[in-house]
This record gives sequence, structure tokens and C-alpha cells, in this order.
Amino acid sequence: MTGTVSERPTQGVIPGETTEEAQLRREILAAALEELRIWSFERFSVEMVADRAAVDPDVVEQLWNTTEQLIVDALVAHGRQVVVVPDTGSLRGDLAGHLASLAEYFNTAIGRSLLRTGVIGPNNWAPARVRGDLWQANVDAVCVIFERAQRRNEIRQGIDHGTALQLAIGPVFLGGLYSNDPIDTTQLCTQIADMVWRALRRGDTPANAALDDS
Repeated sequence: MTGTVSERPTQGVIPGETTEEAQLRREILAAALEELRIWSFERFSVEMVADRAAVDPDVVEQLWNTTEQLIVDALVAHGRQVVVVPDTGSLRGDLAGHLASLAEYFNTAIGRSLLRTGVIGPNNWAPARVRGDLWQANVDAVCVIFERAQRRNEIRQGIDHGTALQLAIGPVFLGGLYSNDPIDTTQLCTQIADMVWRALRRGDTPANAALDDS
């Protein structure tokens, strides 16, 4: 399987797709996620996914043009099920809620395993294309938080939303990578959200406003 990752949706029903086809796609994505959890990226194969999903490999290749596309779709679909992008009416509240759900996910065995599988160990690194497409999918999904804050005039103009997202999620990712301890889903996430808000806020916004909107 070669080519590029498509923008096909990973949830719901694709236009023209029957309910049975959508169910089959979900079952294959679940099988792909389990293969990633057990065998990591370097031993991931369409044949193993097909065997786990009890379908012919040709069926998988008809639905996904590339192995990378299948991996990205499986991880994105799973992430959308467990990590939320809330709309609380404030940047601080949105970030705190998103970071808390991200921390909760990384506190699960599969969440921390997949996080570490993607970046640790030269033989276990996710393919560069997969890492890039996963990051872009994350940016596309989560940066709506900063777009809403921009429309509410909470933050300064000209801020790169992808960089702001890295600033917010970095501490949670590092906690999941370098420690086996549970990541604090309350105080830590609230503190990170407040610090990011203070870094991005408009100069004419009172410094204590972030605490008032929670």
C-alpha cells in the first residue's frame, strides 16, 4: 500500500456508505488500533489487521489506500472517542477541559502505550508521515478552541494556533512520556490552562479575568 493519507472521515457514515459498510470500517479500525497497541508500528501490517477483523486483506486495501492512512484513521478515530474539545465559553475553561480529557486518556494503559510507541526507541518510531498527519489532525480538531477565543477577543491577534496548542499540551505529553505516575487531571490542567491564557491574552485584559470565568 503506497500513496498519501486521505481526508476521509473516520467516524459516522461516509456519504454513499451503507450501515453495514460503516460497521465494517469501525471493526477494522478497532482491529488496527489493537494491532498498534500490541505490536507497535514496525510490526504493523494490513494482513494482521485483516486477520484480527476476520476479513480478507483486499477488503482493507479497498477502504484504505495506504498503510499510513489506516494507522492515522485508527488513532484519530480512537482519540475522538476519548479526548474532548469542549465549548465552555472561555479559553481557560476549554483548555482545562481538553487537557483533563487528554490526561485521563494518557492515564489509561492503551493511551500511555500508544503515546510512547509513537516516539520512543529508534525501532519503534512511528513513520514520519504518520506523525505529521496525526499532529495535523490534532491541530485541525483542537485549534477551534483558539479560533473561538480569537472571535471573543480573549487573545491577541497574530498568534499561531498550532504553537499555542504545543504550549498547552506539552506538559501533559511530557508527563505521559517520562513518568509512570498518573497525570493530575484537575489542578495541573487548570494551572496549565491559566498559564497559557496569560501568555496569549490581550494586553488590556485584567490578569485575574481568567480566574473569574471558570
